[in-house]
Amino acid sequence: MLAVTSFAQKANQEDDLNRLMYLNSLYLQSYIHSDTATFNKLLWAEEFTQTNPDGSVFTRKENAIRFGKPRYDKIAHFYGDNIKITFLKDDVAVIYVRNPSGFLIDGKLEKSVSWYKDTYQKRSGEWKCISAVIKNNPFWYA
Repeated sequence: MLAVTSFAQKANQEDDLNRLMYLNSLYLQSYIHSDTATFNKLLWAEEFTQTNPDGSVFTRKENAIRFGKPRYDKIAHFYGDNIKITFLKDDVAVIYVRNPSGFLIDGKLEKSVSWYKDTYQKRSGEWKCISAVIKNNPFWYA
């Protein structure tokens, strides 16, 4: 079977790719600034869940409480790199990100690297994150 992709389809996917990159950057900045308003407005779907490195799962509401705790003054660095976006369908995409971070804890810099995988679904023309999975790997980053 031959798949035919039109110029309009390619342009739409490029627009979606750019939007998802932007939403990922909003996630990172929102986390740094404990900005739950951005999450609630632009990112999280109502049924959003986050699976944490310890296996715990939080709903959107539970995650917003944790997400909203101030941390800006404790962050030495926090960013995403090695970003990969895969479209599973025209309206479903997965974002994979390596996330190096450094936090000041009791006056000591604690460095680690986590990886997160966010699954987005496009609904009524807007991308919403329906699931996040985070895996910590502190030994990957000196």
